[in-house]
Amino acid sequence: MTRLLTDPVTVLKGVGSKRASQFGILGIRTLFDLVQHYPFRYDDYTEVKPVGTWIDGETVAYAGRVVSVENARTRTGKSLVKALLEGPQGEVVATWFGRWQLDRQLSHGRPLFCVGRVNARFSREIVVTRHVFLKDLAEADQYRRIEPVYATTEGLSGKVIQDAVSQVLAGLPLMKDIWPQGTSLCPIPKAWQLVHQPPSRAALDEALKALKTLEFMLLILWAQERGGDRQRGVAHPVADDLTRGYLAALPYELTVDQKKAVDAIWADMASPYQMHRLLQGDVGSGKTTVAILALLRAVAGGHQGALMAPTEILATQHELTMKEDLARYDIRVETLTGSLSPKVRQERLADLAAGDIDLVIGTHALFEPDVVFKDLSCVVIDEQHRFGVRQRQLLTEKGLHPDLLVMTATPIPRSLALTVYGDLDLTLIQSMPPGRQPIKTYVMGSHKREGLYDFLRTHMVAGERVYMVCPLVEESEKLDLQNAESLYSHLAETVFPDFSIGLLHGRMKATDKAAVMADFAAGQLQMVVSTTVIEVGVNVPEATIMVIENADRFGLAQLHQLRGRVGRGSSQSYCFLVSDNRGPEARARLELMSRTSDGFEIAEADLAQRGPGELLGLRQSGQGVFRLADPVRDQALVLVARDLAKAVQARDEVPPLLTAYMNDMRRRMMS
Repeated sequence: MTRLLTDPVTVLKGVGSKRASQFGILGIRTLFDLVQHYPFRYDDYTEVKPVGTWIDGETVAYAGRVVSVENARTRTGKSLVKALLEGPQGEVVATWFGRWQLDRQLSHGRPLFCVGRVNARFSREIVVTRHVFLKDLAEADQYRRIEPVYATTEGLSGKVIQDAVSQVLAGLPLMKDIWPQGTSLCPIPKAWQLVHQPPSRAALDEALKALKTLEFMLLILWAQERGGDRQRGVAHPVADDLTRGYLAALPYELTVDQKKAVDAIWADMASPYQMHRLLQGDVGSGKTTVAILALLRAVAGGHQGALMAPTEILATQHELTMKEDLARYDIRVETLTGSLSPKVRQERLADLAAGDIDLVIGTHALFEPDVVFKDLSCVVIDEQHRFGVRQRQLLTEKGLHPDLLVMTATPIPRSLALTVYGDLDLTLIQSMPPGRQPIKTYVMGSHKREGLYDFLRTHMVAGERVYMVCPLVEESEKLDLQNAESLYSHLAETVFPDFSIGLLHGRMKATDKAAVMADFAAGQLQMVVSTTVIEVGVNVPEATIMVIENADRFGLAQLHQLRGRVGRGSSQSYCFLVSDNRGPEARARLELMSRTSDGFEIAEADLAQRGPGELLGLRQSGQGVFRLADPVRDQALVLVARDLAKAVQARDEVPPLLTAYMNDMRRRMMS
């Protein structure tokens, strides 16, 4: 019977309402869901392994004849059957639990094929999980196959899933393949067949390659679709006095990577088409300077620019930096954040709409419907992973297709960046400004705290400043962790009473947080005890020491961001990761931090441990972005997928199968 992918699973034989609800628990409601319920592993029984090569605990296949049989019981009284078998693989003892009448079928000389786990105590014994009686030993060859293993739920076995998938594959109509003509990848309908019913390891690998490439391509197409087409926008001047003057007044020369980034951005802005560019660089690599040069190019042409930051602290930091750097020019820079009073907010909205504000810096408040620009032509979004695709669309819709520059200081492996930001051109800043010294990072237990405090005291006396970061604001009965408020009290009253210490956490008012950071930057505070609100963007060159309490509670990317708050001046900086967690995984992660400051290497490790969904906020409804693909292991397929995405978009006709996949992608990503 021919069936459609959109049909519910109830069209299958043996699938009624009860069975359908069981499938639903696994997210399987249609035949299309079912063919995409891929095995999470495969048991390969194609290799005929001699008994002497078996490894304790592995699952093996064996074919042989019955030599002798006996019934027995375990120490707890459960029945078991033991049979001595002999065959081409050698002699073995096979054990069945709870099959007390099986001995009647295990007659002397009867051939059988069985699968079981090698006993952990005896390498010549297997605990049989399934078996089949044979006519002769030659018949065993048809059972030596690669068996798919599926995720199951109560009442729904792997065998039921496998039978249902077989029905679907047998009843599908001929479908036009997704791949453009001339592509060497396995056709997708055939890949379904091979991935669920693999005849060989080579065929399975070809199927997996095609399906992984497809997943990358689908995400690229989705990102491009959400990002929108390149529209005609504003062609900014090729050169201007404003940016030339700003560059000449800088107390340092741009790095090679910064120059390349500026050239690429200015070339985009000179074009009459809207810029879509991702500027990716490690913490402290100088992205803000590049962003200012993009915004100034817009202002030089008589237009407005907007910079959106994820937190008010960072928005205020950008405001102070830009007002100081642009003080000699007739440029008005203002902020627009949620903490402004209604009166000030209304005044700034009016000035923005009238064109009296050249550059506005804000948070999510920039998305509000009443925020109107007179002539917005350049948008910079800092820390893109904090905002969704729809949010950046809302901001760019406030101008006539303004140029868009997205920045992130969270290093993303190139493979994943090319996929997730498929609608953006990618620019990397990998070199650091001259004069920066590598941050020395140490992992230590809490028993060394007194020595650490002596070290901090010495450096604060010398005029340097310290961050102390905790994972919690208040004490928790469930988690025995250092917390900001209790640590602040202890340090201020007992350990460092002769120093000025500030407290910073997310529950404070924006004005209070800004005041603490201003005092810290000015040197009126020698130490700040903080939660992770200082993770992104805060720039205090005199801060040379970062102490992170319970460091094992943070992700690698977050630790790297926190560490990047120091090392911004010419003095040697330090990061201390305090943790008493002796677990191998926690120790390995912290040792990696002490070994390298390469944000891209750290991001690769973070991606491998946590997955792309968690790292970039792409996990939807508990599902990962990819069912099969892995951006770390399958990096080579990403570039292939990008080329295929371009070829697919160039075709006049969209294959129905691709439409089905794109609809599925939209549903999963937006749910």
